[in-house]
Amino acid sequence: MDVKTYLQALNALYANVNQTFALNHGLSNSALDEAEKQLGFTLAPPLRELWGYANGGNEWSTVFARKDYFCRYDFLSLASSLKYRDRMQKQAQHYVGYHEPEVRDPKIQSGWYQEGWLPFAQFGGGTLLLIADHSPSALGQMGQVLAYTHDPDMMDFICPNLSQFFEQSLAQISLYPDELIED
Repeated sequence: MDVKTYLQALNALYANVNQTFALNHGLSNSALDEAEKQLGFTLAPPLRELWGYANGGNEWSTVFARKDYFCRYDFLSLASSLKYRDRMQKQAQHYVGYHEPEVRDPKIQSGWYQEGWLPFAQFGGGTLLLIADHSPSALGQMGQVLAYTHDPDMMDFICPNLSQFFEQSLAQISLYPDELIED
């Protein structure tokens, strides 16, 4: 599913529960080019397109949901995304020697921070993050979607790309619009 189709479908879901779907104004190509220069990698095309369309959403406004999870995620602005990324980098030192309760998917690199991990959505002040992975393991794909969950601290593989994630997210929100789209 492409970005425009996803956002149009989400807008329709909001309208069906008498809510307004509002996002911030998008970033210019030059701002996105500058961000890529700062990051040291090219953004996955759907993520770049998403931030070009909207630079995040309002806090407490559902833009994403994980399949089979009853939880909504806010869409981060690029600036907020970079702050969460920096926070992950600083917190990584506390995870040296930590063993996850479940074996990590081999498509995800080891460790608690990789230069190519870029959060794009969050819940609960970052206790739950959705991450676009620009540095997967040899078994993964650039642009795959990961989820960080605090307590227990885990890094999970969600799906191989953002387009598939948009489909999964829309399906989940469609199942529970009254609960996931809050007033």
